[in-house]
This record gives sequence, structure tokens and C-alpha cells, in this order.
Amino acid sequence: MNKKYNINEVAKIFNITTNKIRYYEEKQLLEPLRDSNNEYRIFDEKDIFKLQAILLYRSIGLPIKEIQDILKNNTNANYLNHFNKQ
Repeated sequence: MNKKYNINEVAKIFNITTNKIRYYEEKQLLEPLRDSNNEYRIFDEKDIFKLQAILLYRSIGLPIKEIQDILKNNTNANYLNHFNKQ
């Protein structure tokens, strides 16, 4: 079964602020579902893995623009191109 997380739970998992998660959402790196009753963000395991990748890319110094490109064009050649440039 696919576990669901709220923004506070996700922030605790990665020891980051909820503002950082909102920032990545604003930059369209993350697209969590929204609860139809209250508009709260709902993160699933796919979102958790994506955030983990984003944090890894940021930790090696990739800018947001390049991370956006990697996530939109997720081919091996594109990954290698970005990593080699870095």
C-alpha cells in the first residue's frame, strides 16, 4: 500500500523546513496532490523519492534550473551531461 505523508512529516524525514518543500513546489520540482477538503499537500512515496533526488542534486551544487531540466528530461545522457558540467 502506498503511504501518504503531510508536509510536516516529509520535512521531518529529511530534516528540512516546510518552507524549503514549498519552495521546490513553487519552482515546479515537486507536484504533491492536494486534499480536496482542505487543500493540504499530500505526498506519496514517488514524491519522497523525487525530493530525495532534488536534495542530492542540490548538495552537489546543481542549480534549480538544471534540476528542472533533469526532472523533465530524465534520460541517462541528460543526467551524465549535467553531472559532467558540474
